[in-house]
Amino acid sequence: MIIKILKWIGIILLSLLLISFFLPSKSRVERSAILKAPAAVIHKSIADLHQWPNWSPWIRMDTNIVLEYQNNLVGKGASYSWKSKIVGNGKLEIIEDSPELIKAKMDFDGMGISFGTYTLKNEGEGTKVTWSLDSDGEGMPFYFKPMSKYFNLMMDKMIGPDFEKGLQTLDEYSLQMAKRSSGSVLSVEEMTSKNMILAQMIGTCSPNEVGAKLGEMYGAINEKITPEQIKVVGMPLASYPEFDPAAKLVRVLAMLPVDKKCKSLKESEVYCFEIIGQKLIKAVFQGPYENSKMAYDAIEAYIKEKGYETNGQPYEEYANDPMEVKDPNLFLTNVYWPYK
Repeated sequence: MIIKILKWIGIILLSLLLISFFLPSKSRVERSAILKAPAAVIHKSIADLHQWPNWSPWIRMDTNIVLEYQNNLVGKGASYSWKSKIVGNGKLEIIEDSPELIKAKMDFDGMGISFGTYTLKNEGEGTKVTWSLDSDGEGMPFYFKPMSKYFNLMMDKMIGPDFEKGLQTLDEYSLQMAKRSSGSVLSVEEMTSKNMILAQMIGTCSPNEVGAKLGEMYGAINEKITPEQIKVVGMPLASYPEFDPAAKLVRVLAMLPVDKKCKSLKESEVYCFEIIGQKLIKAVFQGPYENSKMAYDAIEAYIKEKGYETNGQPYEEYANDPMEVKDPNLFLTNVYWPYK
């Protein structure tokens, strides 16, 4: 009897193995929803991995999950690993990032690799967000692949509801962030600047990497001027000539006011120069840096109302230190725009 049972078990297992060869090796789960929050806020909620605990269904599933961030990047290159008794262990890294698409690679601790993609598209008064998960068995142990093909048949029903719940939570969270992080223009005024010596560095990066790129360039400027005993005499400045948030790469100018010129060799590195005092429109903005466009809009409206003309590229001054002022809603940015 036992031999017959074992024989039938063997036949069943062999049959399942043979059938698996004809089953799809790839799986895809996809859900879409119209979210009420602005696309830029939703994008930030996804591109900033530190915000995932506020909306990710799998992170929220385990209150004891351990997250370890590998860096402080936002967007491409940002990553974290997780350990959980409920959802397992693994690592996630953002490998593509643009205003319309974010793609993440997920390695489920030796059990295979999947790719999560989020696409954002303005639709009516909302933002259509499509969340998909694709897997083709990459990185999966050979012995697990036949069984995984049966899981592929059930994947949509297994995790599709999690996607639906995640999109709903993402919408609720992004709406809260939009209300909290709108920011405001505190003042707009005319002024004349004084002569100023600047140590400047020019770079390029994606729009979502501007913060990290500026930090890198300010560090490089300090490394250049410190051995020459040059002192920083003001808050950091930055300019974004012809900035286009939809572009893949943008030019970034990082500048520090200093007390004397450095030994500049060429403008492609750290370069010191003096600018002469000029007429400026100054707008003071309070709120997250990504919303400082409100200050630029306010200045443009002021210039139009007064009948003035712009006379050069605008630039920003970061009036308080984000390392000390932790709340983004309290960040102060002074925007200056030359006019005539």
